[in-house]
Amino acid sequence: MPSPFPGMDPWLEDPAHWGNVHARLIADTQTALNRAIRPKYVARIEERLYLVPDDDPTLRQRRVTDVRVERNPGRKRRPAVGGAVATAPLVMTTVAVEEERERYLAVVERDTQAVVAILEVLSPSNKTAGAESRHQFLAKRRQVVGSPVHWVEIDLLRAGERHGFQALLAPHDYLCHVSPADRRPEGLVWPVRLAEQLPVIDIPLQAGDRPAKLDLQAVFEAGHEAGGWEDVVRYRRPPVPPLSPESDAWADALLRAKGLR
Repeated sequence: MPSPFPGMDPWLEDPAHWGNVHARLIADTQTALNRAIRPKYVARIEERLYLVPDDDPTLRQRRVTDVRVERNPGRKRRPAVGGAVATAPLVMTTVAVEEERERYLAVVERDTQAVVAILEVLSPSNKTAGAESRHQFLAKRRQVVGSPVHWVEIDLLRAGERHGFQALLAPHDYLCHVSPADRRPEGLVWPVRLAEQLPVIDIPLQAGDRPAKLDLQAVFEAGHEAGGWEDVVRYRRPPVPPLSPESDAWADALLRAKGLR
């Protein structure tokens, strides 16, 4: 079943669904890119691994995996002054951390294996202030834009932290940002409204080669079909995060016209 929306489906922004959506978007973007850039280049899925502390704002609850009481076998309890009993300390988890993996795409030149471009599809945690995921994401962005590597950022999430330059744009819901290494500090931006199709964006390559065209709407539709996303959303419920009153009225009329409400 195709998506009922002309572009991004706001019901898929829910963090409860986004892990599956993100994985599919990365895989289908890799497929689409490789059709356009091979044989000179290849798009590879890469990972960054980091630890998320238990006070991270993206964690809904702390996980204490092992709490138990033990006595030190080499230490016997002995009476203390006043008749109180000194005991061995409790052994328990006091610092809880979660291992997190985030996937992104690297475009590399096949013969030299030189990285040409980095492509990120943002997740809610990448846009959450104070989150370790956002710290790692911003560090990666700073590293890339300070190098001769192109930076590509696809933001299909309405909530969360935004670029400072977005305040200069007309109202929009989603954003694609490409920072070609040879044009910095200038970059290319595609602001997108909910009622619009996702754009075809340019993926810069090495000097002398034309940018590859990445059709994000085609990528999204391929993921929607292969991922069975229609089975995870409940259109009778409001989306997370909520829509503006104007967008909510538009989405309600569209869903009713398609028999989904």
